[in-house]
Amino acid sequence: MGCATPSDDGGAAEAAAPDAVPPVAPVAVVGAGRGGLGGPPPEGAGGRPLFAAAWAAIEDARIVPAELAVRRTGVFLEAGHFPADTAAHRELARFLGLRGPAVVVPGGSGSGAAPLAVRSLRAGRGDLALLGCAVPGEGAGVLVLCRLADALAEGRRVHAVLGEERGAPRADGAGAGDVAALLRAVTAPHRVESARRLAGSRLVLAPSPVRRRRLVALAGADEEQLARAVRAVAGRIERQGEDLPAVVAAGEGPHRLFAAASRADRLPALLRERLARGEGAVRRVPPALLLRFPDAGEAGTDPLGGRGLLADPVFRAALDECDRVVRRVTGSSVTRELAAGAGRPVLCRAGAPLLAPFAVRVALARTLESWGLRPRATRGRGVGEVAAAVVAGALPLSEGARLLAEPTGRRPARDAVAGALAHAAGTGPGPVAFWPAGQDAPAGLGAPRAVRQVRLAPCPLAALEDLAGRLWCDGFDIDWTVVAGRPRRAVPRVPVLVTVSGRTERARARNAARLAGHLTGADGAALLDAAYTAAHHRPHLEHRATVVADSAGEAVDALSALARDAPHPAVVSGAPDGSALAVLFAGAGARWRGAVRELYRDHPAFRAAFDEARTALDAHLPLPLAAVVFAPEGGVDARLAEEPEFAAALSFACERSLFRFWEAWGVRPGAVAGHAVGGLTAAHAAGVLGLDDAARLVVAGARLTARAGASPRDFLDAARDCAFAAPARTLICPATGARVGPGTRPGTGVRSPGYWLRHTLGPAAPADLAAALRAAGYHRSLECGPVGQSRALLSALGELHVAGEEIAWPEVFGGTGALAADLPPYTVPAPHPLQLTGSG
Repeated sequence: MGCATPSDDGGAAEAAAPDAVPPVAPVAVVGAGRGGLGGPPPEGAGGRPLFAAAWAAIEDARIVPAELAVRRTGVFLEAGHFPADTAAHRELARFLGLRGPAVVVPGGSGSGAAPLAVRSLRAGRGDLALLGCAVPGEGAGVLVLCRLADALAEGRRVHAVLGEERGAPRADGAGAGDVAALLRAVTAPHRVESARRLAGSRLVLAPSPVRRRRLVALAGADEEQLARAVRAVAGRIERQGEDLPAVVAAGEGPHRLFAAASRADRLPALLRERLARGEGAVRRVPPALLLRFPDAGEAGTDPLGGRGLLADPVFRAALDECDRVVRRVTGSSVTRELAAGAGRPVLCRAGAPLLAPFAVRVALARTLESWGLRPRATRGRGVGEVAAAVVAGALPLSEGARLLAEPTGRRPARDAVAGALAHAAGTGPGPVAFWPAGQDAPAGLGAPRAVRQVRLAPCPLAALEDLAGRLWCDGFDIDWTVVAGRPRRAVPRVPVLVTVSGRTERARARNAARLAGHLTGADGAALLDAAYTAAHHRPHLEHRATVVADSAGEAVDALSALARDAPHPAVVSGAPDGSALAVLFAGAGARWRGAVRELYRDHPAFRAAFDEARTALDAHLPLPLAAVVFAPEGGVDARLAEEPEFAAALSFACERSLFRFWEAWGVRPGAVAGHAVGGLTAAHAAGVLGLDDAARLVVAGARLTARAGASPRDFLDAARDCAFAAPARTLICPATGARVGPGTRPGTGVRSPGYWLRHTLGPAAPADLAAALRAAGYHRSLECGPVGQSRALLSALGELHVAGEEIAWPEVFGGTGALAADLPPYTVPAPHPLQLTGSG
């Protein structure tokens, strides 16, 4: 076999066909769009079908046009019916702001636009390519191409694959319909089902290596009930054809039958054949599942077993978790090297060739667990033994990666692995038992007949699905919805922020109306996916709006109001004005206690920053800050929040955590300012004070202002132990409104203890910092004050986005389980006249 596959009971695994991709560095088709040409007529784009087709292809590829401008993106147009003196390729490049090659390939040139685009990507002369054509009276079409390895590493959807076949004759010319034929093949209802060489060309068009099969899992209380289920499902498939869901699971009972095929129309015959052969299994009590992980050298040469796994959301999430750990250990990406399929050269050069096999084994096991197949015990050999310990929970993922990151062949490293595994085996029994090599079976695992051993090694996705089918027939419970690539997700507890934009207010209104129609009747998960896609995979044009919604119904109401130009409390709309942003720290004291709990519960970034701050503050407080913050209402400890030192500590911890939270969401203010304890928070945010020093001065200042036996000398003594750095960002002085920057000399101004003594003993009435910020050129300000709800945070984020602030959308939606989804197309913006005249 070309690659190792899962097998059970020591028997040979069912062979699975390797991913069918063309030879010679294949290129992925990741987007397709039409302006006419069998699709909808072009809308917007100045009536230019080519521009409309390019915009639709970019949206289909889920690429933000601004991304094209910072990557090397080429334009390759098939001459066909373009005029001989056409400038369409240059106009399209200017329209999208591209900086790659832009060419029109004439007929009879010995090559075509498609081969030229493929070779350009293979040679590394570009990262993306727009391959286009036009047909008079019909419209235009565009395909978005990139290297397959890049598409898989970046998690892009792959429609089909293009490559050049070695030894095939070179094309003697480019027909006018080559790109149009490719477009029709890629967008056909059944897509590309098998590899084929294009006539008169060395190009091979092949199916996506990440396509999924159709699965059927049927059950019945007896053979007759199972037979009725087969007849019902076969009839349903014959009626619905390819409109059938990815998985059909029906019935309950011990009599079970499983079938899988690449096309739905092949399933009825397969189901009837298997039923006639009596393949329906009967198993009432499932056996105990033992996962056995082979060593790296025992599982074939392919470390992944099939790149189609990278498109499975569950496997990809597990692999990405391993990838984050490996990046911290080695600085290299497991995911990118597996996508390239090039033998992990970077990790090998880093002396850590075992990390990719380790990550794949852990991700495979976690995929099975998400499908409902949790093992009773794990064991393995070599790198597989470390993976087995991690899967069983006997060894942390980070520790497993660290042990395997040591260069192979070093005796201390091998001893460290053996010692860690011996310790893991002695940590006591858990839900999953770890069975180290050379030791007896874990107690209670069961007799040999009651144990199903599965050898889990790199394999194609189809082989993993077949394994799930066999185990399901043996009585295991399988979550077929997850197997089909749709992870189970809880409806988010917090509201979501929905973004929409347009080149004009009218275009924004049309886009809002389309999005409202798309969300009508949607559930919470669909709303989340739409919000994530609109924010991260759609352009943010000049006229923007945001909606904060707890439900799809509320989002529909707000978007519909926006489309009618009617007011709605959940809508923020406007256009970026280019003004600079500053953050203001209010020093709210005990008022934070009511707000911190929800922020701490719902937002991991805030929670992590708050835990860091309270740890630093606890060194100077008589009672841990958490005991006051999270004390029951009305209790003695809760009332301590009104005491000066705890009020100041709470204010600093919350403001500092909220600032770090905003930073995690991409907000980067040009200046900071604050009064009272907020002035110390601002100094910390500006980089003048480290966390420990800021915590020391916060508590010392609170005691001084309360005059609880503290004197100015006590504060100065505390301040002299602090290190004062030059501000890394502009700090506005609360007393004078002056700007303080990186040129501040040591021992002067904010870099001196005396300054902070004067700040602490200054007037209770704060200066008008908002006016000072405006005078300094910062006309937008974000106040880090008590906010009691996630909705208020998202509303503030929406205002920042509408005003032009760059937002880190993946971080905003991080941890929510949001997935990219297809959304209604945006109105294509009309090109600016300068984009059609050679300027700009």
